[in-house]
Amino acid sequence: MPKLSLSKNHHLLLILSAIFVLTGSGLIYMSGNENCFLRINQHLTPSFGNLARIFSALGEWYAMVLLLVLSFGMPFRKTLMVAFIWFSGACYSWVFKLWLLKGLARPLEHFEKAGIPINLVDGVNVHHFNSFPSGHTLTAFSAAFAAICLYPSSGRWIQILALLLALACGLSRIVLAQHWPWDVAGGAVLGILASYTGQELASRLPDHPIFNRTVWPKS
Repeated sequence: MPKLSLSKNHHLLLILSAIFVLTGSGLIYMSGNENCFLRINQHLTPSFGNLARIFSALGEWYAMVLLLVLSFGMPFRKTLMVAFIWFSGACYSWVFKLWLLKGLARPLEHFEKAGIPINLVDGVNVHHFNSFPSGHTLTAFSAAFAAICLYPSSGRWIQILALLLALACGLSRIVLAQHWPWDVAGGAVLGILASYTGQELASRLPDHPIFNRTVWPKS
């Protein structure tokens, strides 16, 4: 069984993701986390908000469920890889949200206390605490990397599209006032780390015939 390798399957995604994270982090550092959020929030329109709700759905749990189902026709090792990626991402998120940075204020909580009004999207339940990292961004990025690992022969444009969708999901979380820009950058990094962890765990499984079988036998 060939070794599942993040660097082998995702070199283009890694480069583009690094550019995004480094560029975004630089802009956030120079402008300030609050100022970056407010600049995006000031340009919120109803149509922009509805578009953000659509892209935000890409970071929901069912994105990983879809990949898990798609992997059922592949070797069981890949099915376990997707499960490992999903579990790793959840663990990384829980470590920060429920332990290291538990109770960290989200934008709405912060600006309400400061007496600064911000624009909100109608119909969206905006949370107040446990801000870092953006779980939706984490899921979207780990799903993008997992998808390319399931289909390593996919073209460059498919890889770029997967990354752009993950990026759109991350930006949507700022537009919806659910997260700070730093939360999105952190979610992207942890999503990539979750993908790497899941692939490494899958590659270290024993070389046993059971891991080369499929969940759904081919007819």
